[in-house]
Amino acid sequence: MPDLRQGSCCAPQNMRGYMTWLVTGGAGYIGGRVVEHLHRAGYEVVVFDDLSTGLRERIPPGVSFAYGALTDYRAVQALFRQYPIRGVVHLAARKSVGESVLRPQWYWRENVDGLSILLNVMNQSGVRHLLFASSAAVYGDPASSPVNELMKTMPINPYGKTKLVGESLIRAAGDRHGLSWLVLRHFNVAGSVGPRFADRSRTSLLTNIFRAATGGPVLAVLGTQYPTPDGTAIRDYVHVDDVASAYAKAVDLFSKQPSRWPGGEILNVGRGTGTSVREVIAEVERVIGRVVPRREMPNRPGDPAAVVADPQNAMDRLVWKPESELAEMVESAWQAWCALSSGRPRQVSGSLRRTKIAMSSRGPSAEKPMVAARSLAATMSAE
Repeated sequence: MPDLRQGSCCAPQNMRGYMTWLVTGGAGYIGGRVVEHLHRAGYEVVVFDDLSTGLRERIPPGVSFAYGALTDYRAVQALFRQYPIRGVVHLAARKSVGESVLRPQWYWRENVDGLSILLNVMNQSGVRHLLFASSAAVYGDPASSPVNELMKTMPINPYGKTKLVGESLIRAAGDRHGLSWLVLRHFNVAGSVGPRFADRSRTSLLTNIFRAATGGPVLAVLGTQYPTPDGTAIRDYVHVDDVASAYAKAVDLFSKQPSRWPGGEILNVGRGTGTSVREVIAEVERVIGRVVPRREMPNRPGDPAAVVADPQNAMDRLVWKPESELAEMVESAWQAWCALSSGRPRQVSGSLRRTKIAMSSRGPSAEKPMVAARSLAATMSAE
């Protein structure tokens, strides 16, 4: 059974007249920002998270929190009985390309079986609105970039395959049960909005660059022989708060204009600008004022050469636009890294977001330490 915990002013019933939204993985790097956006917009929000990578203190007061795993059928059923959930933002997933290659069965269980349970319980409970976090990894190694949503999907790693299967399950649920759904394919999410919302992932490119620059393991640049201008992989980096804003826009449309989403749709969430690993390292060196120690390694299995989004459909359909450039992503992530490392943050541009966040004092609150990494990817997974 889930451990059902509530913030100081939260009650199971919806007191504001808005739909109640469940956010799976709502204590995570992206999920925490999505929850903050929805809560500030006046939605009743319930977070379901096993805290394996999430942090309880990312969840603001007034937001209900249930501790549990999506692979626990009874826990998910209890969650839907406890709260008047009318829509779901499904962010919970395992998302490391390299790890998925090493543990493909586990990734299938976590990402596919967990989604199957969620869809079954949603159908039993009469919940008909779903936003699903997919990934640019479904495109595999595309012949050209930018990629649009109609281009062929051919994932080349188990992580991307679990996301593509998830999209198929959702489409089938829409056809059979009348589920209204929207899939957002994230590209490479980066940046921070303060230290509590920093990316703690061991496979985060920026985190591993910062670690190498501050006395940690030398950065392993996995791949310098790709068919790209500088030989390193090219990705489309998008600020975490821009991604969260896309979800908030989608929730608004689902809640206030449900007729706009009679069936389902897939949208790319990125900036439409490609940046190579070498270019990211150079930008970090500019921001922090020091050289990043690194060594070049062979290409990693499962990594495409270049994947860049065509985000025009998302911009049009959601009335959304990514605001932050790479410089702001690097600067905000560096500030968060310094704060978490008890260092003195370097002064950066005044254009950075300075959102104050009221954090909950309930539930597990100890900060998880930054985990040391050995020979980790120099290209982040796409989510």
